[in-house]
Amino acid sequence: QDAATLQENGLFTARGVFEWATRRAHWQLYRGPQKELKSQVSKQFNATHTLMVLEGLDEHKRKLLDSPSYSWCKMLLDSKDGCEAENRPGPTAGYSLMNLYGTLSHEMHGHPWSGASVAVSSTLSAYERCVILKLIHEAGWSANIQESSS
Repeated sequence: QDAATLQENGLFTARGVFEWATRRAHWQLYRGPQKELKSQVSKQFNATHTLMVLEGLDEHKRKLLDSPSYSWCKMLLDSKDGCEAENRPGPTAGYSLMNLYGTLSHEMHGHPWSGASVAVSSTLSAYERCVILKLIHEAGWSANIQESSS
């Protein structure tokens, strides 16, 4: 059902999937049972703030994400951590969800897409592609790597 909604709206793209996952993580933080986590976000969704909160969680608060109530939060962070490990050795300063969101927000990654698989631009770095592909896999979808037109 979520895939159909994204397809109908032309958002079955790397950015669409990433925002979709971030929005779900935000609502899990806001509506979840842990007051320590709920106090970190406001009712109004803001992708950058949500990602900043997730990446800034200390070890204690991050363990709270093991509850099924926070599955999308955990999936985003696990994807980030897994992709950092897979893409070493290399500089890790740019390996953040906020940087990935910035890349997806400021660069053109194809036109609205409603195909059977998620459109992922070939211009994303290996780390960025890794995070997006892990999210797509966890959601049970398939990806279509689209060659850059430039």
